[in-house]
Amino acid sequence: MLKILECMKKNQVVNLLYQDFFDDEPCEILLEPYFVGVFHQRWYVVGVMVNAPEGEEPEERTKQGRIRRYALDRVHRIFATEDTFKMPRGLSVDSYFADAFGIIVEPEVHKAERIRIKATDINHRRDYLRKLPIHWSQREVEKHSEYSVFEVTLMPTYDFIQYILSMSSEVEVISPEHVRKEVIRWIKEMTSVYNL
Repeated sequence: MLKILECMKKNQVVNLLYQDFFDDEPCEILLEPYFVGVFHQRWYVVGVMVNAPEGEEPEERTKQGRIRRYALDRVHRIFATEDTFKMPRGLSVDSYFADAFGIIVEPEVHKAERIRIKATDINHRRDYLRKLPIHWSQREVEKHSEYSVFEVTLMPTYDFIQYILSMSSEVEVISPEHVRKEVIRWIKEMTSVYNL
């Protein structure tokens, strides 16, 4: 982590030996480290890959030049290179994560959209959401005796869906329909695991 921070200060490209959970072997990545972030007790470095790892398929090469995230617990080795980079103009950690929940930012897959969530009074869930909002854009748009409706504008990524599921029956996605259907799909998968 310290090496990453040092390289960020100096705008130095780093060489990572990185192994994703999906890969059998680690690969070498040259990365322009823009910033670090933490989500669910896991640290990530966010930046642009400036090389496609040797032997990678053409689709992996398309990731070159795009901002990506790398979990630091999957880095086997890291060292600074002699190469330097310039931060893209106007890019900041706040602007990059503005429409995100968690660490996943995939504008090519998910667009930020208005999502309405019904939170019940069960276990004081709506009170928790009032005190600890899901996202900076959160607004309470309806108040009823037994529930409230909250609205957030963000990308409905895997991180977000998993968070909604973690609150079980205390919350319900009202809209948009495709986000609601994604939550339902996960619930159906969970019920099949438990043979319900």
